[in-house]
Amino acid sequence: MNHEFLQRHKFQLISFIRVCHSEKYNTGKIQINNDSHILHIIKGTAVIHLDEHPYSIKSGDVVSIPPFTPFTMNIAADFEMMNVHYKIWLEDDIPLDSFRKLPVVFAPSYFDVCRTLLAKVIETLNQNLPADPLLHELVLMHFTRTPLHETAVPTADPRMLRVKSFLDKLDFEHFDSEKLAAVACLSKSQMNRSFRKTFGISPLEYHEKQRLKFVCMKLKNSADAVYEIADSAGFHEPGYFCRWFKKMTGNTPSKYRKKLLSLEESL
Repeated sequence: MNHEFLQRHKFQLISFIRVCHSEKYNTGKIQINNDSHILHIIKGTAVIHLDEHPYSIKSGDVVSIPPFTPFTMNIAADFEMMNVHYKIWLEDDIPLDSFRKLPVVFAPSYFDVCRTLLAKVIETLNQNLPADPLLHELVLMHFTRTPLHETAVPTADPRMLRVKSFLDKLDFEHFDSEKLAAVACLSKSQMNRSFRKTFGISPLEYHEKQRLKFVCMKLKNSADAVYEIADSAGFHEPGYFCRWFKKMTGNTPSKYRKKLLSLEESL
């Protein structure tokens, strides 16, 4: 059943990272990525806090983290994991994670196959050869052999779809709940309740998430100065923008950009 919607898809490998810690390690500040990533726990144990929910993980477990999901990790000594950062779109250019997604933590019966494939990836990279096909195969293995969670809303309230469409226009200058309520022909309280019921998130939270996504993409893909990115996202006070971004991600915009650059240079 999982195969049908993947028959025509687009896959982009962002990075492959092998992480080893001989001593205890705490990531401390919140981490956030603008891509999907899958963690394969090769050795040891850890606790990952995903959206403030703790999950205990051990060797043989796989962790799936959707884009723009805040997380931290407390890692025990003698730990190893191999992480695949990627993006997948369906044939209509719809991100797969907006349709179906993997469980947050699962222990696949085929983990030994994953180990073998990951060993081939390491060997291939050591020979300075591209490992994209192998990692594509690994990601597809998870999506075709693991029960997925549906994330689409099959019968969304059309009024809430209008509100979402309004929020998707990337006008970050003002968040106007009264205008959103007028779009839905509801009171503000009714609109807020209906939006949360439909999408599992409040309109303001959705607005902030879209805003963060826009800023992260700008920091990654443009050479614009931080103050220019802040202004384009509706922040006209750089100090407030930096405080907002740090609250959302645990990093200042400059540190976030440096982390992305150092990650790319390490590949």
